[in-house]
Amino acid sequence: MTDKNLPPNFYLASYLKKAGIRFEVNVVDTVIAKGLGIGSYIIVLLLLFFNCSGLFKISLNNFYFVAVNLLGVLYLLYVFIRLFYFKKLRRKLRKDPAPVTAEAYAVVVFDELNFYQKFIERLFSKAVLKNAVIYKESGALKPRFYTGAVKSFSLVRLNLGQIVRIYPHRKNIKLYSVDDTSAFQTVSARNKAFAKLNVGKLEAGGASKVLFRKEKKF
Repeated sequence: MTDKNLPPNFYLASYLKKAGIRFEVNVVDTVIAKGLGIGSYIIVLLLLFFNCSGLFKISLNNFYFVAVNLLGVLYLLYVFIRLFYFKKLRRKLRKDPAPVTAEAYAVVVFDELNFYQKFIERLFSKAVLKNAVIYKESGALKPRFYTGAVKSFSLVRLNLGQIVRIYPHRKNIKLYSVDDTSAFQTVSARNKAFAKLNVGKLEAGGASKVLFRKEKKF
């Protein structure tokens, strides 16, 4: 895929890297959004197949039977523990009373795929479009950039100018969480709300007084 094939405000990761835009991929929200993942269900199906097909003798003395089941169980255990850890970490991060404010800047499309992703592309004849929204820190001379949860196989939706809260890990800058649900208002919508005022008239002593009050308090 090239930049010419991408929609507006979508950029390849290699292009952004050359442009000097650096960011750490949002591992926390990506793992949680992925959940158990397709790989876990495939492992479960393979274990059921190996144990029910009669390919291996069901016995603890059978090396292949023990090895296949042990590897499968260890992988599933790893996925469960990893998912539980990041869910707990996200809850902890979002308790931070001073999050970083950022706004949607663009969408990054990761054009460097690993061996597993290339295998999936060849197997299903479908491009693994790993992409995520990039958020730019607001009000900083040297703004930092963050990403939302990475999505595969389909393009994410970009709400340009969307205001979000970033909850970074105070000791590990590679870990952070993006809250894009409770703070989804765009900059333009926010400015319009501030500018929109109700005009009320109050008659007092034969004179008219005009009162301005904000419709919405931020």
